Amino acid sequence: DNSLIIIYRHHYPISQNHNKPIQKLLPHKITPYKNPQLQPLPFFLHLPAVKRRLNHTCHGEIHLLPTLLHLLRIHTKHYLQFPTHLLSKHHHHLLPFRNPHYLSPKYTSIHGKYYHTNTPQTITPT
Repeated sequence: DNSLIIIYRHHYPISQNHNKPIQKLLPHKITPYKNPQLQPLPFFLHLPAVKRRLNHTCHGEIHLLPTLLHLLRIHTKHYLQFPTHLLSKHHHHLLPFRNPHYLSPKYTSIHGKYYHTNTPQTITPT
């Protein structure tokens, strides 16, 4: 009743080196636009005090520490932390990759091109 259970996959999920075999399993072609959308990490959390919900948010392994500290009620006011915890209403829905690419609910940046995340059409930053 008072157990915290977390299941997640660590690190970069799918290398671009595996695009050819993975392509056979998908109904669409893996393009530079589609590749970052295959990268978000699954994160499952069970804690009796947290109401059951499904939360589709951009996150990576960097969000795990702030989330754990928050759940354990360890105050982090005096710590400098880049990410926000995943249950926060102020969570920044941004998934930075190891390279200069990133994915957010609104925009995707890959290989110096920018996209609205929901469409494969490139856009020009203003």
